[in-house]
Amino acid sequence: MRDLPREGGQSSVWTVEAPPEDGRRVVAARIDGFACRFAYPLDDDERLRLVAVLATAARAKSVAPDGGVLGGRAAIWRHEVPSVGPVVIKEYRRGGLLRFIRRRYYVRFRTVRPEREFRNLLAARAAGLNVPDPVACFSRGVLLYRGWLATRFIPGRSLVEVVRSDLAALPVLMVDLTRQVGLLIRNRVAHVDLHPGNVRVDTAGTLYLLDFDRAILSTRSPEDLRTQYDVRWRRAVAKHGLPVVLADSFSAGLRDLSLDRVDARGLGEQPCPDGSGG
Repeated sequence: MRDLPREGGQSSVWTVEAPPEDGRRVVAARIDGFACRFAYPLDDDERLRLVAVLATAARAKSVAPDGGVLGGRAAIWRHEVPSVGPVVIKEYRRGGLLRFIRRRYYVRFRTVRPEREFRNLLAARAAGLNVPDPVACFSRGVLLYRGWLATRFIPGRSLVEVVRSDLAALPVLMVDLTRQVGLLIRNRVAHVDLHPGNVRVDTAGTLYLLDFDRAILSTRSPEDLRTQYDVRWRRAVAKHGLPVVLADSFSAGLRDLSLDRVDARGLGEQPCPDGSGG
């Protein structure tokens, strides 16, 4: 593959990585100081425009967290990629006390946070989970870096919004949700950020799990993982004043799961020891 054009800075392709399970090649590149990985065959202009959005994110259209509940810390923008359609760009930001010091910066150690989520999403899709379709990931910086992830936009609402407006839809959705959580458990994957705000329901009623940057392979038994998912989900429901039926139906679905082991296929890389995400 030829080098990307040099516009406003140096740009060059690094390598073409092994294709993921769905056959798409992952192309690694450096564009104007950004380390990039692309899971879609974007043309040169699309890549450059996507990187330009990262450099001028203040001009991008902000997407408010669904319902204002459990929306997370990331900053999110929309962008149109002609060959892909609308994408969501997420900039990673710190929480806790560190947000007052270096909110947008992380220490570079092993795999950076956006690349970890990018690879986790590819592995999750290969394992049969409904997750956002990764388009590209980006990082910039040497010792300290900033990170972004671009995924295809999923039109719809969060599970929080759906439950608040149409509680009758919950039983069908919970069957699908607990089925997918069962895949995580059988793969020994702990999705430590799974809560009602990180579940999205598209306009066709298909349910998607979000935010895989901190998903890790766990040494816990399947039964312990099931309990961990149940406790964290129930805690989030109680903390944010959501209907109790959201917790009870989740617990009931988990109890009915068969937890035979299956292959994780790369999902859930171990995080950095300090939990910084790269």
